[in-house]
Amino acid sequence: MIDEPSNQSTCDSLCKPIIELTGELESLKNELRERQLIEKAKGVLIRSKGVSEQEASAMLQSFMVQQNKSLSEAANIVLLGEKMLNQAPQK
Repeated sequence: MIDEPSNQSTCDSLCKPIIELTGELESLKNELRERQLIEKAKGVLIRSKGVSEQEASAMLQSFMVQQNKSLSEAANIVLLGEKMLNQAPQK
């Protein structure tokens, strides 16, 4: 007969680190997506405003504070604005 509590204990000790690592992996994936979004937004500002990377970063930071948004939300707004402007009918 298999000792049920011992099996549960073994499973808990083996599964808990895997579950924790899975959560950490998801968190890192989200962080990477946010960083990529921010870098794309900085690229838009650099191209459209003719500013340096540092100036683009400062612009995003300033907008973030003024609008009470996160940095990734501010970046998303910049990217959505660019998308809208690129889709606008030409006169």
